[in-house]
Amino acid sequence: MALGAEVVRLLETTMADLVGSVVDGVDGCSQGVTLEIRCRGRRMGLLLSWWPQMPCVGTLTRDQQRDLVTLYPKKPPMVDLLRGHLSGARLSEVRQINRDRVLLLGFSRAISSSVREELQLMVEMIPHQPNLCLVSNGSVVDCLRRLYPDSADRILLPHVSYSPPPAPTGSASSGLSRGLSNLIQNATDPKLSPQEMEDLLYRRTPNPSDWMIRFTGTDAVAVPASLPLEGAEPARDLLGMLGRWTVQQLVGSLLAAKRKRLIQIVDRKLEALRSQLPDESLLEEASRLKAMGEVLMSLPPGEPVEDPLEVEQWPGVEGPLKIQIPPGGNPIDEAQRLFKDYRRLVRRYQGSKDREPLIKGQMGTILEQRAMLHCPLGARELAAIEAEVDLKGLRQRTTQNPHSKGGKGRKVEHQGLRRMECPQGMILVGLSAQGNREVTFRLAKPSDIWFHVKDIPGSHVIFRPRDPKAPMGDDLTALLASIAAWFSPARGEGKVWVDYTERRNLRPLPEMGIAGVRYRVFRSILVEPMSPEELGL
Repeated sequence: MALGAEVVRLLETTMADLVGSVVDGVDGCSQGVTLEIRCRGRRMGLLLSWWPQMPCVGTLTRDQQRDLVTLYPKKPPMVDLLRGHLSGARLSEVRQINRDRVLLLGFSRAISSSVREELQLMVEMIPHQPNLCLVSNGSVVDCLRRLYPDSADRILLPHVSYSPPPAPTGSASSGLSRGLSNLIQNATDPKLSPQEMEDLLYRRTPNPSDWMIRFTGTDAVAVPASLPLEGAEPARDLLGMLGRWTVQQLVGSLLAAKRKRLIQIVDRKLEALRSQLPDESLLEEASRLKAMGEVLMSLPPGEPVEDPLEVEQWPGVEGPLKIQIPPGGNPIDEAQRLFKDYRRLVRRYQGSKDREPLIKGQMGTILEQRAMLHCPLGARELAAIEAEVDLKGLRQRTTQNPHSKGGKGRKVEHQGLRRMECPQGMILVGLSAQGNREVTFRLAKPSDIWFHVKDIPGSHVIFRPRDPKAPMGDDLTALLASIAAWFSPARGEGKVWVDYTERRNLRPLPEMGIAGVRYRVFRSILVEPMSPEELGL
């Protein structure tokens, strides 16, 4: 996201409230680093993104952090460097540099009881040239992108004095982005000059609540709330807005591409499995071969045979038979060849018939995976489905506990499930074929309530009440059914039927996949699909 200098100025003001917070940890991915900070008893993840299209600073939830690490697992050395220098440090200063898109984050860390180390982290949010520099006493400790002497503007190397990026060009006034300058010129009510806008930003401390942010593609521009601008949002939670927008751009496109690729893989697997199902036409062909062999064996020996030999009808075969004997051949040899081909087709059909339950089970698993791919999944759940597709959805992950007696494997909870809490109890949602099997056949108790959208693949939802003796009200039943409908291909429909029953009433149905179930005792409810966020979970 190309942040304007005015947005960085608002960031400086917003992050002033974080001064005094402590860095509890540092994590990162190939597109940025996340500082786990603790401020007034509240924990948050502060993202410093160096993605070329959208370098910025913002806050992330744990799920958003997990999605980034899952999708962009490679960590540059800068992450380890910051972890070593900033863990346990206290944020002491936040300051914009030269009215540009550079933010200085000052940190203070105790080296001993009497010595403290002062560090500055320079966050350069320059589009297509982002950088992160750790500075101590004015000299560079190290940086994300080193700039060597042949660089056109400056040098960034360890033990060299830090110099900020050159002043931006193309702005109507210092401290304003080109986008904001253009908006000012095109605005009619009220009419503000660039100088007045600059004074509004830099002559006094701006209040983010008096400003709006408009996102256009990968650009973010800040304007006063008094300046009418279509599509602008209040900047009250500026860090959260920037974090959400960054994750949406970073994660959304990659998840869509990965989901599309997985659907293509699943479709190819389905097509390959369908070709292995019993083909009734093989039996018809085998019957005709057998009948032709019987016709040839019934001919009187030594008599000449017409070529081709035509028979209007024969028992067990529909329609006429037309038999051709190769030149120089005889009916007996040709009959033996036909019988051999007949036995080969019968064996082929019988083999596919014997494998039919296994093949249908695999198809059921893959169909369930395909249905899950159309659900709103995060990076973690999508990675679980990706692993299952690679494993054909048939293997169950276990890890060996070397201290267990007899060396028995200890099962590990699968990634393809989600846990949620509500006042009445705990909710488990399977978000992959193996995740559905996990929540239904391993984690659920006999008295837990199972929910599933009717007659189509989807998530298995398990509800475990805090008080098993307390009756489940209609509102709670509708809430749980709405979650089951949401995590299914039917979530785009207005109303969906959802079945629910106790877990004790379910039986495995292998021919429908690894998570296939059958049940006779159940109830159904008609609900509207709703996301957990809409339901307050």
